[in-house]
Amino acid sequence: MSTIWDTVVERNLERAHRFHTLSFSHSLEEGLEALYAIALENAKELLGAKIAALLLLSEDRSYLEIKAVIGLSQELVQQERVPLGSGISGRVVKTGWPVTIPDVDKYLAGRETPYEKYYHRALASAPLLVGDQVIGVLNVCDKEDGGKFSTTEMRTLSLVAGQVAMTIENARLHEQTRHRALQLTTAADISRVASSIFNLDELLPQAVELICERFDLYYAGIFLVDETGQYAILRAGTGEAGRKMLAAGHKLEIGGQSMIGQCVAERKAHIALDVGQEAVRFDNPLLPETRSEMALPLVSRGEPIGAMTIQSVQEAAFSKEDVSILQTMADQLANAIQNASLFKQIQAALLRTETLYRANRLVTAFESLPDVLQQIADGVAEALPADRVLMITFDLDAGEVTHYACGGPGAERAARVSFEDLSEGLSGWVLRELKPALSPKGIPDPREGPESQERRIANNAGAIIVVPVLYRDEVLGTLTAVNLLTQPDFTEEDVTLMEAMANQAAAAIENVRLFEQNQRSLAEAEARAHRLQAAAAVSRVASSTLEMDELLRQAVASIREQFDLYYVGIFLVDEALRYAILRAGTGEAGRKMLEVGYRLEIGGESMIGWC
Repeated sequence: MSTIWDTVVERNLERAHRFHTLSFSHSLEEGLEALYAIALENAKELLGAKIAALLLLSEDRSYLEIKAVIGLSQELVQQERVPLGSGISGRVVKTGWPVTIPDVDKYLAGRETPYEKYYHRALASAPLLVGDQVIGVLNVCDKEDGGKFSTTEMRTLSLVAGQVAMTIENARLHEQTRHRALQLTTAADISRVASSIFNLDELLPQAVELICERFDLYYAGIFLVDETGQYAILRAGTGEAGRKMLAAGHKLEIGGQSMIGQCVAERKAHIALDVGQEAVRFDNPLLPETRSEMALPLVSRGEPIGAMTIQSVQEAAFSKEDVSILQTMADQLANAIQNASLFKQIQAALLRTETLYRANRLVTAFESLPDVLQQIADGVAEALPADRVLMITFDLDAGEVTHYACGGPGAERAARVSFEDLSEGLSGWVLRELKPALSPKGIPDPREGPESQERRIANNAGAIIVVPVLYRDEVLGTLTAVNLLTQPDFTEEDVTLMEAMANQAAAAIENVRLFEQNQRSLAEAEARAHRLQAAAAVSRVASSTLEMDELLRQAVASIREQFDLYYVGIFLVDEALRYAILRAGTGEAGRKMLEVGYRLEIGGESMIGWC
């Protein structure tokens, strides 16, 4: 009898050893699901049971989840939960000792154990132990022969449970190692991308796509704090949901009822392992499959600049290690974003300095006024930047626009308006108050008249800056910058640049005016000198002869030549004082009129007669 029993034990131990070898290779190659199936098949065969089930503790060790079953409905998997300490399985986890129940039906009579109501007849339950820590239970139930489980069978079940626990732990460690290596590789890739791209419109989309792909996420997005500090605005998001939210200008209030808003306000990560239980969360209809969500703050130099949202379709998808490595990537991104912003600011400052330098050169360039005004408009539009910039000069006494120049990508959209229309809008207010006007988008400005506000809406105009162009308290015109409604508001720093450019414009306009005035004065002086030279030449002719007819002939010829005239003639009054008689005339016309004795009545219908 002993020999037969020893043979049975040896056969069961050999099966258990084969299970251990086979299960470990499957756990690495086919995943834990394959291991669960092998474990249950072997346990069921070794102990001659009809039902087998594998339950594992949740991440927070508060309940047991059914991972695999044989002999029961597969719908139970990951649907039924057993609270720690509840029922037979919960007691095994709590005590760490195996349990056998001869008749489950009798044992459970009158007890509230929802999951174990599926068990019948004899039940054996063994803990899955890794060291001293229980990670789950292995249950078998309802023997084929209708009997109960023996002590030897309980030992066999415990042996199988130990091997299952060890294999699960090895597989978990293998997966953790692989996952950790992927995380570190992703962190290195994020660091490389962050250090090589200084354009946020390129950096942020690449970062979220990389994180979403490497961590097998449902969605990833990056929010940045706006200039007012009131909202976190989505700047990059993955998938179709991200595209739609970006198109809609998606934003969340900082400190409001969202994980992103709270994350930015408190400068710490917010994690929802089960979004259905999260009290503070924005339920986004574009992301209906989210089950776990994490919001990580983007903090640079101690200041919150935004947040990153990470979302998964799995519950409890994020471990402490995930949080740590993702926060490291968030910190890298925050520094990269700040560096990109600083780089953009430096580039903008250089561009503005260059624009001011070019404007300063215009002051001494002595180009035509329209060219000067056009260059100023183009330079300001590039430096701000702005959709369009208008440089307008006025004649206030006449109430007229004297010069108009428009620069920027939206110059063609600028509608030229009259002095009266300008007077009704912000330009009129600036001309009256002699100070700049900064008008944000989307808000009616009381400094504008109704018609001006209607034109603003019709032209899709957003933020506007208008500054006066003054030279020694004399109003020369206005410099205006306009953005579209989809573009950002202007800042006080932009107003400062506009004022500097307006001062340069005023100096350039005044210099051009002085240059043109000097040119006119010089031309007049040259003309006077020429006339004096001509008079001197005529005088010399007049003094060179005493014969009347020769004197007059030489005089008209000299005058015509010196002043580049078409015709010159000299009339003398006759003795009766009735007629002015032609005595000398240039050209063929003069010769013919002299031949016919041409004369004009004094006081008659002729300029000579009246003269």
